[in-house]
Amino acid sequence: MTVGPEVTSELRRTLAGAICLTIQNGESDMKRWLGVQLAETGFEWMTDEQIVLLADQVLPEADVARSLHMCDDTLVMVENRRLYLCPACLDVHHLQRADGRWYRCEHCNPWVVPA
Repeated sequence: MTVGPEVTSELRRTLAGAICLTIQNGESDMKRWLGVQLAETGFEWMTDEQIVLLADQVLPEADVARSLHMCDDTLVMVENRRLYLCPACLDVHHLQRADGRWYRCEHCNPWVVPA
């Protein structure tokens, strides 16, 4: 089975999510760096090895090792895209605008305005 948007695994989801969460809470330089990396090859098209290498550059070594040990790397088909929690962004929660800047999906992750 080849990689692509129609397949995933627990390992791929775990590492990609941890990378994005770490970058989201990081500096702007880190965000630009990840944007360049994903412009070359998106998570969906990366091999497991490429995702692990990317995670090694961002995450603590213990977190990567734990994910490799605990998560199943069996590729499974994404049968029904309607099962995503957010139909607007397919659970990405951060979208890229035409000018290259990132913004939040306002359907599933709205800005909260203090009262």
